[in-house]
Amino acid sequence: MKPSAFSGLTLTLAVTVLAGFWLPHLRAADTPPSEQQLAEINTAIDRVKAWLEQANLQHPEYEQNLQAVELRLATVTRQISTTRNSIDAGNTQLNALQQQQQQLLAQKRQQTEIIKQLIRAAYMEGSQSMLKLVLNQEDPAEAARMLYYHRLINEHRLAQVQDYERTLTNLENTELEIQNSNNKLITENEKLALQLQEMEMQRQARQQALATLEASIAERDAELQKLQADREALELLLEEVQRAMEAIPLPGSQQPFAQRQAGLPWPGSGSLLSRFGDRYGNGELQRQGITLDAETGDPVRAVHGGRVVFANWLRGSGHLMILDHGDGYLSLYGYNETLTQQQGDWVNAGEVIATAGNSGGQRQSGIYFEIRYNGRPVDPLAWLEPENR
Repeated sequence: MKPSAFSGLTLTLAVTVLAGFWLPHLRAADTPPSEQQLAEINTAIDRVKAWLEQANLQHPEYEQNLQAVELRLATVTRQISTTRNSIDAGNTQLNALQQQQQQLLAQKRQQTEIIKQLIRAAYMEGSQSMLKLVLNQEDPAEAARMLYYHRLINEHRLAQVQDYERTLTNLENTELEIQNSNNKLITENEKLALQLQEMEMQRQARQQALATLEASIAERDAELQKLQADREALELLLEEVQRAMEAIPLPGSQQPFAQRQAGLPWPGSGSLLSRFGDRYGNGELQRQGITLDAETGDPVRAVHGGRVVFANWLRGSGHLMILDHGDGYLSLYGYNETLTQQQGDWVNAGEVIATAGNSGGQRQSGIYFEIRYNGRPVDPLAWLEPENR
């Protein structure tokens, strides 16, 4: 495939760098851009977007279909995750409300017995009992004391009646909140059911798009050509990243990447499926990274703190995340199901940046991982903590 077919990659990166990468770094360095710089950036973004739309039309239709389906599938997957979190939070709230309801019902039963006793005592005393008791006192001081005690008793009885009224009001409000919470959960579960249906439809659409892609490759006997084109796409992207980062510093508050050799955490917990330097494509190409086994949806974690300089779909790599760690070091995470960070975000070591998947036309779910130094791939196993894999 001609290099012009990948011109959209340059544009994608330009949007990434201009919109999501340049400004956050300027803010980190406490040098906000001037109005003229902002105007130039916005103009460049608009121009790049228009060019990108045109360049993407040069890609074969079956690749465009796969990209569109996987982008939609990622969106639906994120929506499902959000809805499930909302349902979990709703269930937690409902459980708390139901416990509160049980406590209020027990409190109501106790207070109801107290009110019954108060009513019974008042009835037994009669309306004139205290007045007669006071009038029968010959000592004015004793009469005053009796009136004081009577007032305290009445205040206590009134407070108990008011507590009972508050309990009834709280119970009514709690029951209303329970009803509202139940209604919200019903709505969220209905939404989740629809989202799951759409996810299944998108997965079937992806299978169809993938089958079309593979049939086209087989018909033209062009598997090696596709793999070479995928490699070229990534290289073009990384060249643009390298050029864009030269004059943009990163915050210097963390340990330099170069000092972390053989000490970086792994991006995932699965076993090794492929190693750096392994041959593929009929032995014509060599792996520039490693692939880890992973279930769809497993967390993908940053191996070191850095800035997200690319978070988008790229042919061959699928949903791809690239982190800039400064001093010429980049880490790449491909084949993801979803990306949980955006261009310009700062992430810490161990932070979840994506969920594992098989995007980019992969048949098996996994995590593709690379480390680059000044654009050159290096063996990730020399940088990750030694483990039996």
